[in-house]
Order: sequence, then structure tokens, then C-alpha cells
Amino acid sequence: MLENQIKLVVSDVDSTLLMPGEEHLEERFFKMAQSLKNKGIALAIASGRTYEELKSIFNKAFDDIYFIPLDGGMVIYRDEVLYFRKIPKKYTEFTLNAMKKSNILFYAKDFTYFKWQNDDYKDSIIHTHHKNIKRIESIDDIKEDIYKITFYKENSYEFERYKSYVKNNNMLVSQYDDGIWCDFHLVGTNKGTATEFLTERLGIKNENVAAFGDNTNDVDMLKKVKYSFAMKHSSPQIKGVARNITEDVIAEIERMVKNGTVCY
Repeated sequence: MLENQIKLVVSDVDSTLLMPGEEHLEERFFKMAQSLKNKGIALAIASGRTYEELKSIFNKAFDDIYFIPLDGGMVIYRDEVLYFRKIPKKYTEFTLNAMKKSNILFYAKDFTYFKWQNDDYKDSIIHTHHKNIKRIESIDDIKEDIYKITFYKENSYEFERYKSYVKNNNMLVSQYDDGIWCDFHLVGTNKGTATEFLTERLGIKNENVAAFGDNTNDVDMLKKVKYSFAMKHSSPQIKGVARNITEDVIAEIERMVKNGTVCY
């Protein structure tokens, strides 16, 4: 049955548009993005990655994409920050003081700051973030607002104590934890709230939005929109949230562009 017209498409990146091991988008993505533009359908990319990483990946269509980096920490369009939810400096300082033995990444808009206690992952982190990464020793070394904090969970006792404290005191919330890496945001920060902001700004209703994701940090976004798609390889938890399952996001969007609607 034909459903309501699609006016906004929001997609995750890793394991959704880019499969593990892939670094570059297929050319058909950019053709699809142009088709969306031609049809007057807005496109947003929602990811845990930094804004600088997303700009590099989507550079060919940069002017036509709304970016939701750092799992909803910001909404940016053509380098203009439209929306943000920064972590208070006192929480960042508390984190540094409480987690003296841990490896931590602090994500700002333009830089990633890191405090590293061993070299196991340091080279990989530096390679990933290239020139936009700075090592810190204290809160005074951080010159920008922070939107996401990520831990490499080597010191489990210190980490669990911290996680319990910030949760019980309603300071920060974790929406992604794979057993090795764990992300924290200000309570209320997620891809869902950022998508809601964008729909309101564009004057679009949730029933005119399609979203694609595959992991726990996509749950709030998938719940927020009417046309939610989980990747076929997603866990049962994610599939249980989404209304539809797909294994090819671009093909799914191409069908929307052709029909202007979603067919069940």
C-alpha cells in the first residue's frame, strides 16, 4: 500500500552506508543524493563520527546534506551549527579527575582530544583523526566545547564506578557500549532528538521521514520516525524497534525517490 510522501531521509553511516572495511562511498550514493535533491527531499547523515570525518566522506554532496555528528551532539548545515548539546565543562573536568587510569577521547566540533595511558590503540586513534587530534593532560588543554566522551574500557573497576556515578546523578548517559568502547553524552542527547529538531526546523512531520540504522545509538532515531529501517545484519533488539528490514540502503532510497513514497 502507498504511504505518505517522504520529505526527509536520515541515515547512519557505519555498517549502514559503509560496510566494515569500506572507507569510501559507492558512486551510486552521490547519484542517489542528487536524485533526492531534484525531488525536493532533504538528506541527513547521523553518525557517531566527527563532523570533520563526515565532511571528508560526503564531500561530493557536502552542500546538500544536513550532518548530525557525534550521535546527535550537533546538527550542522554548510558549516553552520544549527543545534548543539554540549557537555558542561564541570562534567568534563570531573571525568578527567575521576578517570586518571583510563584512556579517554573528548570530542569537540573541530578537534578530538585524548588522554591515553598506554599505546595499544594510540596509533590507530591518531591515524583515524589525522591532524584534528590533540593529546591533553588537564582540563586547561581543552579549548572547545565537548559533545561526546568515549572510553577504551581497559580499567574496568574505574569505568564501572564512573558509569554508575554519572548515571545515578543524571549527569551523562551511555547509548553505545560494545564491551571495549563506550560513549557518553549529556542526558537527552541522541540521534532521535537531533532528528526531531531538524524536522521541526524544516517543517516536516515525523510521518514524512525515513531513517536507517543498525546499532543501539540508532534506536532513538528509529523510534522517532514513521518509516524506520534496520539493517538485515542488525541485532534482534534493533530489528524489534524498526518497522522495516533492509540490506541495501541506497536501493531502498532509490525506490522512495522513484515512488515518492514507502511501500510495505
